[in-house]
Amino acid sequence: MKQLVVLAILATVVTVAFVLADPFGLANQSTTNFLTALAITLEAFSLLIPSVALGFLLQRHASGIGQLIGTVTCFAMPIVMLVNAVTWRWIGDSLFSASLWRAVTDLRESLVDHITINVVLAMGYLLLAIIVTIAVLWIASRWIADFWESSRRLPGPGTVFIACVVVTATGGMACLTNLRSVQAAMTQSPFQHPWSVMNLVHSSIEQGAENQQRPSRPSNEVSLATAVLARQQQQRQVALQPSARGQSSALPDVLIVIVESFRRELVNVEVMPNLTQYANRGLVCRSHFSGGNATNHGVFSLVNGLEAIWHESPVRYSPLMNRLFREAGYELGFFGSHNDWRKFQMDGYISPEQFDLFDVAAPGGMDRDRQAVQAASSYLQRRPLDAAQRKPRLAVVYLYATHAPYRSYVDDQIFQPAADDRFLIPYTESSRSEVWNRYKNSAHSVDRLLSSLLRDDRVVVVTGDHGESFLDDGTIGHGIRISEFQNMTPAVLFAPSLQPRVINEPTMHADVLPTLLGILGLHLNGDTVLDGVDLLATTDAALLSRTFVTRDYLSEEVAVISSHPDDLNNVFASTGTVSLKRFHAQPRRVIDRFGNGLQDNVNHAFDKWLGERFGNRRVTGSVLGF
Repeated sequence: MKQLVVLAILATVVTVAFVLADPFGLANQSTTNFLTALAITLEAFSLLIPSVALGFLLQRHASGIGQLIGTVTCFAMPIVMLVNAVTWRWIGDSLFSASLWRAVTDLRESLVDHITINVVLAMGYLLLAIIVTIAVLWIASRWIADFWESSRRLPGPGTVFIACVVVTATGGMACLTNLRSVQAAMTQSPFQHPWSVMNLVHSSIEQGAENQQRPSRPSNEVSLATAVLARQQQQRQVALQPSARGQSSALPDVLIVIVESFRRELVNVEVMPNLTQYANRGLVCRSHFSGGNATNHGVFSLVNGLEAIWHESPVRYSPLMNRLFREAGYELGFFGSHNDWRKFQMDGYISPEQFDLFDVAAPGGMDRDRQAVQAASSYLQRRPLDAAQRKPRLAVVYLYATHAPYRSYVDDQIFQPAADDRFLIPYTESSRSEVWNRYKNSAHSVDRLLSSLLRDDRVVVVTGDHGESFLDDGTIGHGIRISEFQNMTPAVLFAPSLQPRVINEPTMHADVLPTLLGILGLHLNGDTVLDGVDLLATTDAALLSRTFVTRDYLSEEVAVISSHPDDLNNVFASTGTVSLKRFHAQPRRVIDRFGNGLQDNVNHAFDKWLGERFGNRRVTGSVLGF
C-alpha cells in the first residue's frame, strides 16, 4: 500500500504542476493565485481519496484488485487533465462535454476523412506524453516506496494517507471561506480545475444566469407549430411571378463562389488583390454573417434565402434557388473540390439531382481547386456562335484550399514565416502567427485562381461558407462555437449595371438569393417566404433595425444579430435555442464576439427576432409566452 499512497501524492503533484505550467496558454493568469493553486491541489487529491481508501479496505482479502483500482485511478488523473487541455485548445470545451461527444459520434466518419499527418503527429505526441507520464509516475513511486519500506523511522501508509485527508479537509475549509473567489476562478478557467473537468460542480454564476435566461413557459408549442407549418406551406408554393418567366435569353450568367473557411480580413490588396479590386466595383458587405459556423448551414442559407434554423425542414430537399432559377430558364452547374455532402446532411441541396452538371471530387490540394475553376469557366463561356441560343447558366463553385491544412502554390507563399505541412492541430498560441500566415498564403492562391472567373459580363457572388478561428475565440477551426470569427465571412457581389456600394450594417447569407433575384428582375408570388432581403432595394436604416440569426453546428443554439442588441457594452449577440422540428424556442444569454457569456442577461433581441420571423411578440401577448 505504500506505493499506492506515494502514487496518489505524485499524481496530485504532477497534475497541479501541469495545470499551473499551462503549456497550451489556456489559463487566465490573473485568476491563478495561491488560493487557486490550493483549490486545484485539493480537488485533484480529493478525487483520488476514494480509490486509495478502497485499496486499504481490500488489502486483506483482495489486495491485488484494490492496488489495481488505485493505480489506474492515480494514472488517470494527470492523463485526463492532459487530454482535457488538448480538447480545450481544440474545441474550447471539456473532454466530457456534449460538443465533443457529438463530434466523435455523429461526425466520426467525416473526422476520419479529415485526419491529416498533422493530426496524426499531434495524437502521436499526446500518446508519447501519456506513456512518459505513466512511466515517470510508476518509476518514481516504486523508488520512493522501496526507500520508505527500508526506513523504520517513517510512519505507515495508513497514517500518511489519513494525514493527507486531514490536510485536504482543512484546506477545503480555507477555500470555503473564499468561495466566491474560487467559483470565479472555476468560471474563467474550468479546464484548470479537476472538479470542473469531471463535471462534479458547475459555477453558481453560470447557473444563476441560466435560471434568469430560462423563465417558466406555458404550453405554447402548438402556436409555434402553426407558424412554422404555415411558412413551410409558403416555401412549397413559392414561384416566380408569370411576368418573370420566358425571358431567359435576356438574362446574364450567374456565378456563386464559395470559399471554404473564409475570414473577412483576407479581402485586402495584399492577400487577395484580384478579389479586392473586383469588389471595389461592386457591393461589399463588411459585416456579413454566414447561416452558421459550418458548411452545411452556410450553404443551406445561400441556396434557400433562409436562416439555417430551417435546415431540418422539407425545404432542404427542394432548394429554393435551384427551383426559382430553373423556372427562370437557367441551366445549373456545381463544381466542387469536395465530395462528402452526404456525411454533413447536404445531399438534399448539393447533389446531381439538383444540378444539370455536377462535377465534384475528393480534395486534392490546389490541383483540384484549379480543375473546379477551369470546369466552371468552361461551363460559363459564351461562344459567339451560341450566345443567342443557349440558356443562361448558374454556376456554383466550391473551393477547398483555405480549409486546414491550408494548401497553396509555392509562388504564392509570400507571407512568412509560415507553418509547413508538419504544423500540429491543435497548435499553441506561439504557433498561431505562422499558421495564420500559412492560411493567408492559401487565400493568395485562391485569389489567383479566381482571377479568371471575375468578369464584367456576369453576375458574381464571392463569399465563404463560414469563418475560421485561429485561437481568436479560444478554439481552432470552425463549427465549434458561435463567435465573430467562426460565423462571419466576406460577401462580395458584382453585376454589370451595379453601382459600387459598401454596406456596413449586418447582412447575412440569406440576403444573397433575394438580392440576385432583384438584380435579375425576377419577382416572387409571395415576399414573406424568404428570410433575407434584397440588399439593393433595402435602405441602410431598414438593415440597421432588423434582426436575424446565425447558428451553431454542434447544437440548437442560435445567435440573434442586431445592430442595437440591448445597449450593453461588448454585446455581440443574444443567444437562444431553436428547433423548428420540435417547435421549441427559448432565449438563453448574451455573448461577446468571442462567444463568451456575459453576466448581464437581456433577451429583447431574441424576442424581437421571434416577432419578426413568426409574428409572435411577447409584448402583445405572444403565443410563445416567454
